[in-house]
Amino acid sequence: MAKRLNQFICIVTFLVYLTVFISPEKISWIGFVTISIPLFLLINFFYVFYWIKKFNFRFSYSLITLLIGYPFLQSTFNHSNKSYVGFDSIKVLSYNARVFNVYKHLNHDNEESKQVIKWVLGNDSDIKCIQEYYNSDNDSTFNITAQASEIYGENIFVKPKSTNRIGAEFGLAILTKYPIVNKGEIHIGSKTMNAAIYADIKIGMKVIRVINCHLESMSFEEVSISDDEKKERLNSNLSKWKEGMVKRSKQVDKLIEFIEKSELPVLFCGDLNEPPYTYVYQKLNSVLENSFEEAGSGFGFTFNGKIPFLRIDNQFFSDELDILNLETRTDIEYTDHYPLIGQYKLKGL
Repeated sequence: MAKRLNQFICIVTFLVYLTVFISPEKISWIGFVTISIPLFLLINFFYVFYWIKKFNFRFSYSLITLLIGYPFLQSTFNHSNKSYVGFDSIKVLSYNARVFNVYKHLNHDNEESKQVIKWVLGNDSDIKCIQEYYNSDNDSTFNITAQASEIYGENIFVKPKSTNRIGAEFGLAILTKYPIVNKGEIHIGSKTMNAAIYADIKIGMKVIRVINCHLESMSFEEVSISDDEKKERLNSNLSKWKEGMVKRSKQVDKLIEFIEKSELPVLFCGDLNEPPYTYVYQKLNSVLENSFEEAGSGFGFTFNGKIPFLRIDNQFFSDELDILNLETRTDIEYTDHYPLIGQYKLKGL
């Protein structure tokens, strides 16, 4: 019985692996299957130890299944020995700033906002990609673009996706110590503040294309996911989640099309709003290298909210760059995301 069940689990696991290549745009519920990959990995680990304990060669069934799924293991946990100390690297910050905690329920006398703004602007990264950026020209605390201009001059690209009744801006931003020679928006079809922008940045005699992206939000409130009082809430959340997966799959297809047309080295930063076991992540990973998988450490969870164990923020890079180190700053707890700081070298620089 155990043998047959193990064989069945191995077959199902392999089929689940294949679902990451199917876009939720084609099969809307497929995303719910792909996120079960960690569970099947755990079950196969159990069977490996189960058969080894019995001194039975059948442990090879699950071991082979795990080896086939090695890319998923690599995107789950990494133990990189990479470290770098030097002055010739490019340090890149990616951070979902949660509109710098501007809302009253996140803030008290603007102190939390002042702290996160000070940290973002004071961080020594050479390039900063900020998602959920916020700016209000008429507010001394939140006139962030003006404050950033004092540091970076004209090397700023802020793309508002929406404004409120007082004229404050919500969107994305790229700040850099290097000259921006070209910039623009990548049209991914989102009608919300979720969007993607790029800036071509000159470093020495070379130019790289930096993409800052915030894909469709997960579309449910954290409080609801743990609230089992009403079945309709769960159904509503699942429906919203499915809708979000479909939208993100469409958005990433447009991003991939843009990336593949680029003649410049690409450095991609963003909040994907999806874990590694999905079509979105695997699609990006098919054209770019993932920085966590190459130089991260531990599980690399980036979400600082009530739903634990999520790595939804990422940096990717093309072959013309080398990753030296990637750090998930879990000590920075100002928002519901942890910042990522990567160190890179541009080949031939």
